[in-house]
Amino acid sequence: VLEARGDFEGAEQLHREALQARRDKLGEEHPSTLTSKSNLASVLEASGDVGGAEQLLREVLHTRQVKLGEDHPSTFASKHNLAVVLEARGDFEGAEQLHREALQARRDKLGEEHPSTLTSKSNLASVLEASGDVGGAEQLLREVLHTRQVKLGEDHPSTFASKHNLAVVLEARGD
Repeated sequence: VLEARGDFEGAEQLHREALQARRDKLGEEHPSTLTSKSNLASVLEASGDVGGAEQLLREVLHTRQVKLGEDHPSTFASKHNLAVVLEARGDFEGAEQLHREALQARRDKLGEEHPSTLTSKSNLASVLEASGDVGGAEQLLREVLHTRQVKLGEDHPSTFASKHNLAVVLEARGD
């Protein structure tokens, strides 16, 4: 609530208190402690401390990779969160690498048409567009849209979101 109202300082303080309490009670590597770290990173990013957010998210990702493995949903989420921060910092190469890793792992584990795989494709398309690879972004978004149209139908909210994402890329390209 505080973050939504723009009180980043208050939100940060509460997240730091929650993180410390979880560290004290549960330990540094407990899933709830890692969630608190991710929540604090979100507030730090929103308040402009992208470096602080990146540091925390790298710690969370490393711990989840070691404890849960590369193909765990929480590890995928950590890669996504870190990629978003890297993209915000202008590190498109780093963000692209993380999105590609998450996409490949989801393809291997869940299949090409799984909703989470499609989300990873859309995430990769976003960073490709931001880095200037509009053609690569368009290709991925067309694939996502087609799959969602076939699997979910024209009137599904995810299909609408895919149409919007593709339209934004086409507009950026001048089409």
